[in-house]
Amino acid sequence: ADLLYPAGPPYLATGRDMYQLAFHWVKFLPLVHDIFPQFMAEMYAYSIAAAHLELPHLLSKNFMVSSVGAESFMFLHNVTREEACVPDIINDEDRLPQVLHYCQRYALGRWFVGKYKIPTDILSCDAPLLREPPQNVGALYDWNLYPNGVEMMDMRKRKQDIVNNGWMMCTLIRAINEAVSHLKQQTCTQPNLKKEYIFQDKAAFEHALVDRVCPFCSNKEEQTEQ
Repeated sequence: ADLLYPAGPPYLATGRDMYQLAFHWVKFLPLVHDIFPQFMAEMYAYSIAAAHLELPHLLSKNFMVSSVGAESFMFLHNVTREEACVPDIINDEDRLPQVLHYCQRYALGRWFVGKYKIPTDILSCDAPLLREPPQNVGALYDWNLYPNGVEMMDMRKRKQDIVNNGWMMCTLIRAINEAVSHLKQQTCTQPNLKKEYIFQDKAAFEHALVDRVCPFCSNKEEQTEQ
């Protein structure tokens, strides 16, 4: 069941199959929501509908990237920690995934990006752009700490997670800055194009730029896999 039914959009199916899926999807969704009212109940209902109809899916593992530990990041397996944040490090578009699903949070050290933390005034003429990490950020940190100060990750033995986090974080920050810059240059008389905004407490962020040792890891002498 785990290999055939937990599908997510986009879906491809015949009209006849999709009609049946949609009919039962709508039928099961309120029942699923009564049991599991949390986020993504509608996706669980779709999977139940597919299983009920015995319509197994052929799932693509390379179409999309989102969670650094879930989807396929094969296109980054030859990228080093030092290269993770280098612009256009993957210069062959055929190797890139078709979709970057921006629903997660990505961080290295106290560098961070997350869609729910984007400042609401980022499109205003006076607001700064996002501060961009150095290109070697993947070589500088083997841990991360989210702005809430509670959620953290020790990645000293997880080199690929460092690369994946670095690539996703830097790609998103640069893409957001590019889009916002273009809009401001078209609509603002004096646009603020300074890349200054950070998501963390400023003092804690600046401290992490100088002291890059993992502040919560139990064995600080342990080395990350290179």
